[in-house]
This record gives sequence, C-alpha cells and structure tokens, in this order.
Amino acid sequence: MCIRDRLGNGKGVSKKEMARLSESNPDLLLSSIRLIQDPEAQGQALANLAKARPDLALAELAKLNATELSKIGSLHHIFREMAQTDLETLQSAVEGFSLGMQREAQRAIYGQLLAKDFSGTLPQLVDLPNGLDIFMGNYDNNSKNRQIFLESFASLPKVWQSRLEGNSHYFTSGMNYAEILATDWKSYGLSEKSEGRFKGYTLFTEARKDQSGALELFQNADLNEAGRRYFLDVLNWNEGRETIEALMPNLEPADRDYIAQKMGDGAVGDGAVGSFPTLELKTAAQLSERLAKLENWAFTSLANSMKTWNAGEKRQFQNDYANLQGEERHRVTAMLTGAGDLELRAAAVSELLGNPEAQEVAGWNGANEVKMVSSLAVDFLKHDADFAATWVGGLPEGESQNWAMKNLAVNWKNYDPAAAEKWVDSLPAVQREEVRTFLKSSGN
Repeated sequence: MCIRDRLGNGKGVSKKEMARLSESNPDLLLSSIRLIQDPEAQGQALANLAKARPDLALAELAKLNATELSKIGSLHHIFREMAQTDLETLQSAVEGFSLGMQREAQRAIYGQLLAKDFSGTLPQLVDLPNGLDIFMGNYDNNSKNRQIFLESFASLPKVWQSRLEGNSHYFTSGMNYAEILATDWKSYGLSEKSEGRFKGYTLFTEARKDQSGALELFQNADLNEAGRRYFLDVLNWNEGRETIEALMPNLEPADRDYIAQKMGDGAVGDGAVGSFPTLELKTAAQLSERLAKLENWAFTSLANSMKTWNAGEKRQFQNDYANLQGEERHRVTAMLTGAGDLELRAAAVSELLGNPEAQEVAGWNGANEVKMVSSLAVDFLKHDADFAATWVGGLPEGESQNWAMKNLAVNWKNYDPAAAEKWVDSLPAVQREEVRTFLKSSGN
C-alpha cells in the first residue's frame, strides 16, 4: 500500500517516511493528509509532519477554517512538535494566528521554554494575561523545578497563589509520604489550611493502604487542626467510617464533635461511637450542598455511591434534581457527567449539549464538545452497548451526534462486529452512509 493510501486510511506513517516525502514530494504529502476524514487521525498526521517540516504544517493549518480546527483534538500536540523541532519558526508565526491558535501555540512555546529554563521562564509567564493557564498546563513537577517553584511562590501574584494552592499536585507530586509531612509549607508562603490539606490527604493515602495502622500513623503525623479535619473529611467521603470510629477515642473533643456532625446528627462523647448514622446523600439538594465544598478530584468517589442506590432512591434523586435551577443545577449536572449511575450520567451529558453555562461548570467548551461526546459514547459502550447505541441515537442532530456514531461504530466493531454491523444497518440512510464511509477510511 502506497503512503498516500496509508495516510488516507488512517494507517501509521513513520517520521522518517514523512520527512523523506516532505522533501521529495510535499504536495503529495499534503494532499494525502487532506484525504483523512477522521479529525484525530488528520491531527496526528499533521503532528508527524510538524516534526519534519514545521513550515509545511503551518501552511496547512492556515488553510483550515475555525470549524475544521475545532475538530482537531491534537492541535496542541502539533504545536508541541513544532516547538521541539523549530521553536523560532513557531514563535515568528504566532502573530498571524487566530486567538484560539495563539493560545495553543503559546502553550507549546512556553512549555518548551519551561523545560529549557524554568527559573527564567516563570517570570515571563507572570506577565502574560493567560500565563497562569499556560503554566498549569506545562508544569513538570520534578525535584529541581519544584524547589524553584516553592521558593518563588510567595512572590507570585495573589490570583496565581489562590488557584495553585487549590491543586496540591503542583506542590506534592513526586514527593513521598515522609517528605510531605516533613516540609514546612508555611515557610514558602502557603496557608495553614493548605499545609493541613496537603498533609491530611497524604495521611489518608497511607492509612488506606493499611487501615489497621491508621491510628499509629495519625498519632505520629502531628497534624495541625486543618490537617486533622481534612484527614477525617476525606475518610468520610471515601467510606472510611470504620477507621473514623477506631480513631474517635484518640481525637481531640473538638475534632470528635466536628466529624460527628459531618457524619450525622447524633452527638458523640467519651469516645462512644456507632450511635450516629452515616450521612446519606440521597437527594440532589444534599449532593449540591456537598459539591459546593469539594474539589473536582472528589466528585468521582461521591458519584460512584449512586451505583448502590435502589430504584426508589434513584426516583427520589431524580425528583429533587428536576427542581434544581441555575448554578446549583449546573454543578450537579457537571458532576453527573463524570461518573456514577449510567442513566443519570447519560441524561446529564445530553443536558450539557447546547447549554454553554452548564458546559463551563463541567469544563467543556465549544471547541471540545464533539470530542467529549464521542469519548462518552465509547465509554458507555464499555458498560452497555445497547444503551450506548440508544443514547447516541437520541442526541441532537449535528456534528456531535455524527462523530459519536462514527466512533461508536469503529470501537464496537473491534469486539462484536456482527452487532455493530446490525446497528449501522439500522441507521437512517444519510447517517448510515457517513458511518460506512468512516469505517472504510479507518480500515474496517
């Protein structure tokens, strides 16, 4: 099979072949890339081209309209390859880009600069309007960079400190349990609350490995009040009631009252536990209230508790959820898209479509809606193929549905070709033809 056919069918082409063809026949190479119908595969081919000939890749990107660019999920990857191959060429081209392309290009450029000179590049990012987003997307938390980052933290703008402090991995990723507990985080300008959160969560991860040793770990950790309470909170969120009960006699009275109130309405005294009920989040209102206090990483564990609900509990939740409005509803909807009961999750994703406010809360945007919906369709397929097919068929007509159908079909054929073929046959004529064309171009 010639290189043109392999590219058109989404097959792999090596960097060496790409470089050779870019020199000998760039027109053939570019025309082959244009044959690729899958945006992800086209983006990957452009990224390979960017390694060999950044100038040609830039010229091809300039020909794409906004809609075509939005479908290429690997735009950042393309620019990253350019930055690694020819940083100066990419830097000189940025001013002619659209705003969206400028953001992705700057992210790749400064990612490369951070890798080369972290201490010199960090102050440059502080001066950029979107410098914080670029930093958060490129920070490599190795030991050398982490020390520079910590020593610079106190001098960073308040808005940087506030957002970074809420994401502990920027500080603790790569550190072991002993290092995190031994670090004087306040000496670097972090708040007592953040120090407590870092150490409290680290203690939780250790205690989860061996619950029988949780008491000894807790007594040796010497946590401040914020740390003790965050540790107890995380245990509570992750079904650690038995561990909390074992710790109760050794807690300060104020900490006992704190976690007892979080777990239920009953009072706890003198270490007598077991008389108060675990808080059960069985209504949308309770869920929304709890989500207002959680970081994004905690959404999944909370949502997964829904998998154990019976039919009556689910109906009660759905009734409460139907009465939520505005930001409160968006917050619960955003959580439901990520994990938990399959039907609730599917309904939440459907609600996000065409709802920019809810999409913003969920971290979606217009540029990645198509990609997100397709990803979820494939995720649903892993759990229940018939459910996934029904859900995709009920999506609003348009690009999101079309690409969800194509990706569902190509993934379904990987493990049950007959069922996938039967489903494709059942599609309306226009969609059936599009899906079949896509399958053919993907080698199926």
